[in-house]
Amino acid sequence: MKSTFWYLDKLMELLAKLPSQLRNDDDVLLARKILDDVHKYEFKLIRILDAHRSSKYRQKLLQCHIDEISDWEIQVDALFDKLEALMKVIYDDVPKLQRILGNRRTRQNEINSNDWANKVGDMSMGMVMTGLHYDEKEMERFRQIEIIEKEHLLELVGELEEAEAILK
Repeated sequence: MKSTFWYLDKLMELLAKLPSQLRNDDDVLLARKILDDVHKYEFKLIRILDAHRSSKYRQKLLQCHIDEISDWEIQVDALFDKLEALMKVIYDDVPKLQRILGNRRTRQNEINSNDWANKVGDMSMGMVMTGLHYDEKEMERFRQIEIIEKEHLLELVGELEEAEAILK
């Protein structure tokens, strides 16, 4: 789960830097760069989540439970539900934001900037509705669990430096 949260943190850092409005060309360039990076991390995070769902890693995750937590399996399933909901918000909304950026250079710049601000707000609300940020303290134990071996993590993310940064 450590790798999952590493990518989740990267996604949240990027999304927090998205300009709330498209006031000028610098905002547009920044937004394009951020959305490209979000797409890269989104793809890798989905691969890692799929790996965690596999029977081998799910068993390992369930075996990492703390004895005082009687509903560990329920908490694991709830976390995956929230992560899936977050990924759906990102998967649905990032292309919409990219389409708005594609329209930026038209004479409708003010309309596009308003559309952008509305869509960024919608995406933020969708992310809040997943419930992940409410459970930040409870998820701390998930952040520390390493169940994917370095070799498999490297296979999933494709970059040695990234895999090593995750495992630090």
